[in-house]
Amino acid sequence: MPLNTDYLEDALSNVGFKSEKSHDFVRHWFSLRGDALVPRRQAFDPADVPHLLANISIHEFVAPERIELRLAGTKLVERYGQEITGRNYLDFVPEARREKTYELLSHIIKQPCGMLVRMRTATNVGILGGGNESVGLPFHNRDGLLNTVMYHVANWEYDRSTADPGQRMEAHFPTERVYFDLGAGLPDWDDEPYPVANTT
Repeated sequence: MPLNTDYLEDALSNVGFKSEKSHDFVRHWFSLRGDALVPRRQAFDPADVPHLLANISIHEFVAPERIELRLAGTKLVERYGQEITGRNYLDFVPEARREKTYELLSHIIKQPCGMLVRMRTATNVGILGGGNESVGLPFHNRDGLLNTVMYHVANWEYDRSTADPGQRMEAHFPTERVYFDLGAGLPDWDDEPYPVANTT
């Protein structure tokens, strides 16, 4: 499949990323794939993007009910309020939404395509203000299986020194979702927003 660098420019121009770090993450992904549609995970060298690492996570689709967190940057662990490596990402999704969430996230590897999601976060003490943008991009694992997604989360600064010491993340609530073309087209999809997403 011939690849076209216009996909990069289209993504950067039209998707609506709000953070320059999101731009950097997408640019770096495109630099890794060479002539392939999707790069291998081992092509990613953390030393190449040190300014992104604290907010990067790697998710592996291991079963229809499990998306395993293989790696989580220090800022993400801080925000969750607990170690999350090895956890099932779907544990942080309301139970009634887990099947749909798996379907929506799996488009990244099935199409494959990129995804931008803007989210708010529910903790055990309420809904956090502000929000963040998360960009997910697909990778092949070491065996060549397309089952891995790397995410970068931007605009998610958080100072736990001023937070309730017992505060911990319990769920994510998307407010916007956009898929973007990497060269293989876009998925057909539908979803309804979480009613709680606009709770203040």
